[in-house]
Amino acid sequence: MRRLFGWIVMAALVVPATGHAVDKEDFQVDEAQDLVDVCTTPQTDPLYEAAMGFCHGYAVGSWQYYEAAGRRFVCLPKPPPSRTDAIKGFIDWAAKHPQYMQEGAVQTLFKYLAEAFACTKE
Repeated sequence: MRRLFGWIVMAALVVPATGHAVDKEDFQVDEAQDLVDVCTTPQTDPLYEAAMGFCHGYAVGSWQYYEAAGRRFVCLPKPPPSRTDAIKGFIDWAAKHPQYMQEGAVQTLFKYLAEAFACTKE
């Protein structure tokens, strides 16, 4: 994983960011909009493969941290959505909630998950 991250950062630094959907600053993911930008990189962008790897890796890492923390407020259905479907759901949700795009990416990702997959009390 460290090696992949290193390659992503190197690719982001080497490829000039002129008119592309993402640039090296987006890979720092300071806020939710950065994550949305990376996860919606067009296939024609030279950073597309790096962006998709980063997007999925960021989502998986966020989820694994959530599971390790032990606090449950997101309850996925059985079977759970695919990673691609969950990310697409986040992107669609983000478009409807621009007020959160300047907030932290992980916090905003979990706002979406908590809304889309809230645990119900029975």
